[in-house]
Amino acid sequence: MPNPETVCKSSIIYTERRGAKYGELDEINIYVPPSLAIINCKNTYISLRMKIADDSLLKLTPSGVAGIYGCFRDITISSGDGQTVLEQLDQYGLMSGLRQVYSENESLRNLRILHEGKPSSVVIGDTTGNQYVDASAQTGAAAFKTVECLLPLHLSGCLSPDRDTVFPNLATSGLRIRINLQEAQSALCTLTAPCYKAGVLSDKVETSFQGALREGGGGYSSSYGYEVETAIVGGAGATITLKKYGDDLSYDNHVLSADAADPAHLFLNGQTITLLDNPGTGANTEDKVISGISVDGNNRIVLTCSANVANAYATGATVHIKVDSTTVPSVQNYEMTDVRMMVDYVIPPQGYMESVLGQVNKGLQMDIRSYTNYGVNISSNSLTNSLYINARNTRGKAILSVPINSAQATYVEDSLVPDRNTIKNYQFILHKILAPDQLVSMNRYNLNSYNAVAMREQQHALAAGDIPVNNILKNWKHFFIGRRLALPGYSYNMNREGEVRLNVNFNQTAALLLNNFVVHLRRIIVRPEGIQVIM
Repeated sequence: MPNPETVCKSSIIYTERRGAKYGELDEINIYVPPSLAIINCKNTYISLRMKIADDSLLKLTPSGVAGIYGCFRDITISSGDGQTVLEQLDQYGLMSGLRQVYSENESLRNLRILHEGKPSSVVIGDTTGNQYVDASAQTGAAAFKTVECLLPLHLSGCLSPDRDTVFPNLATSGLRIRINLQEAQSALCTLTAPCYKAGVLSDKVETSFQGALREGGGGYSSSYGYEVETAIVGGAGATITLKKYGDDLSYDNHVLSADAADPAHLFLNGQTITLLDNPGTGANTEDKVISGISVDGNNRIVLTCSANVANAYATGATVHIKVDSTTVPSVQNYEMTDVRMMVDYVIPPQGYMESVLGQVNKGLQMDIRSYTNYGVNISSNSLTNSLYINARNTRGKAILSVPINSAQATYVEDSLVPDRNTIKNYQFILHKILAPDQLVSMNRYNLNSYNAVAMREQQHALAAGDIPVNNILKNWKHFFIGRRLALPGYSYNMNREGEVRLNVNFNQTAALLLNNFVVHLRRIIVRPEGIQVIM
């Protein structure tokens, strides 16, 4: 007999607080009822509208590496009765950023910008910002745009669109999904401006962030600030005219606005700016609040302050946006509205549901790919470390260790960019076995270069964790330590005699949190008396 035709339908599942506006540290709860008995994960996703709050004092955007997923601190997926946790996905944004960076190709990048809300850029162009921010606007109300995003849960074993099979939602009595949102300082980052060499019509330069060179980075310190074009007489006025591209830039690594009628910039009314007459050695400095932003007839940006500038400043003095807890209080936020889940479910052929219930009576077994995060702290100036990873997973596939800075997150930088510090070398100990059998040198990463052995280890680990490797260009910008635990078709039992340790050495280090993501298989066994999860 020919196979019966499969019919799929879609259903909209609203959050428990339908119509609510969600922001930092909020909790989103979604209940998928068992009436949607068989879920087609290929076309199941979360839909929401994302916008930066109008009262923000910085031109903010979601993470440049993780996009909207950076707003997800952790995701918990439980059975419909809430009695059994099927998955606990901690540091979801950090793991998603790792996945996106290394799986990215041009087609996927465009798809993520178009559908998943990944920012098209975190560096302003001549006249543009990105889909979230109009970079030429003066106020938050005019600058911030609403973007509709469609977010499949790629890292979930239950609901990932990469699943080869449907999910038997009836067997688990439905699903409960809880998403805890990240604080704004960790989820968002500012747009930055490109920096240039000193001189006239000079080239753009890359700036340093956490040991890696990157585009942009200008606007928020005197080292990477704007420059004054017209000398300021102390006490004589409240306007500051800034240099544009084509003017003579006095110092390396400073910002020039575009020579355009409506140039992009980083300023908003109400911001506090700092003037300094000579970067690094200047005696005259003061803070001013912006009350107006305009462009003169020569296409130069003119800032109007709420009071006269007190001191005198020559051409070449720097101007940068001041970012601290006083000038930028933690009122910056993001807003998620119209949050709902689009669930695609299958209308099964006759007799299929009876077959599923029959398997439940015998003990229905499902294997899913998931991950567990085992975080370990590294204290400041701890150069030689033997870190215990308390993993008890019985079917491990890979370890992906991602270091992030333990210092308080700031809006200026993307908190989901790993911080490798000045790593020297590393080696795993897997239950008394050295893996690999020699130290893996990482010194070339500190020089913005590669190490072949380390890159090979990274690629094997990503592939074992079901992350396709499409991009390794300049991978020192998104650093991690990787180790494959098992070949395809096999797994590694981490719950046995001995320990899992990571020996990692630094030349010097700040305080770090090392997130050790253990990608593993877990088995869900559904019986009439309950659900059992074997990790």
